[in-house]
Amino acid sequence: MHTFKWTFSILLYAILWISNCQAAEPYQLPRVSIPTDARNWMLCDPVLPYWQKKIFIMPEDNDQEFISIEFFPRQENLDQLYGIAADENIKIYTTQHQADKKIIALEDQGLFKIHMSFQGKAFLYNIYFECPAEDLEEEERYAWIERFGQITESPHPQADCLIVTPFEVMRKGSKIKVIAQTKKHTHPSANFSMILPVSWLFQGLDLKLPGESDGAEFTMHRFFARRDELIAGSVATARYLLSKKPTEEELENNWKKSMKNVRQQKIDLITEGSIINGEGAKGNYMVTRVPDGSVVWQAFYFTQYRTYLITIQVDGKNFKATGREILSLLKNFSFSEEHSQPVEGTDQKSKKII
Repeated sequence: MHTFKWTFSILLYAILWISNCQAAEPYQLPRVSIPTDARNWMLCDPVLPYWQKKIFIMPEDNDQEFISIEFFPRQENLDQLYGIAADENIKIYTTQHQADKKIIALEDQGLFKIHMSFQGKAFLYNIYFECPAEDLEEEERYAWIERFGQITESPHPQADCLIVTPFEVMRKGSKIKVIAQTKKHTHPSANFSMILPVSWLFQGLDLKLPGESDGAEFTMHRFFARRDELIAGSVATARYLLSKKPTEEELENNWKKSMKNVRQQKIDLITEGSIINGEGAKGNYMVTRVPDGSVVWQAFYFTQYRTYLITIQVDGKNFKATGREILSLLKNFSFSEEHSQPVEGTDQKSKKII
């Protein structure tokens, strides 16, 4: 059986699709007060100890509605921050420009959006609101515009106000919680599904990658990420046809040979081992550190017809804070092995798995 050469090829492609956020930590604590409606507002994801320059918040009853807050050093001129190109398909609700605030509200491509830049004493805050236009009546849209006009660094008298810093979000004197809802995403043709937090991005790629001499067909299927992209990953497959399903003993022996090959190539291997998903399917995983300091998790699930590769990347400084969540994501990946065979007309030659 051949080695895991294709594994590292896919890893390089996977890393290209994964965004890494880097930002300087502020020298003093930024703080902004945002009035909201009376619904239950939640953090989209846990606040991480490093590089958390953008916070996403959502109401518990709508997984397509978000407020996001970015923190920057104070700028000299708001005029240079952003603008809107003339477009007859964009409905402008308001454009407000003051010495320390700039607000634009519009409807574009089925979304109602508000973008506000606010100059504080030492920081610039970029604050966004986004919601499907069909979910908001006209009266509600203008109510949100009014709320954005009331955003301040000072404590706000409104009880439903969110107090946002890069480290926590408070409401009525208590920290708001991370939303617990999840969503199952499926890929019918590649026969896999993945359970992610409800706020996460899950985007289609289906990008075929160059294969090697063994004839396996590599495809990058999906990109997924937290909305701030501090954890991001992809799902790929190597597709082939074996004469029979490999036994657990064969898979275990091949994994050991593959890990020996990893060590011989002096790849910075943090850990490796076996993994079992929620449906009892067995696979393997490894965690490596790449030259830019990021940590990459990879899980492999093997079938007779293809190997599923899930790659997740996080900044090395956030490795300990995210490890349990990432391992849970890898275990929440499932596939339908009985329907994983190639469609009619594909190459039916026997291909080795690793």
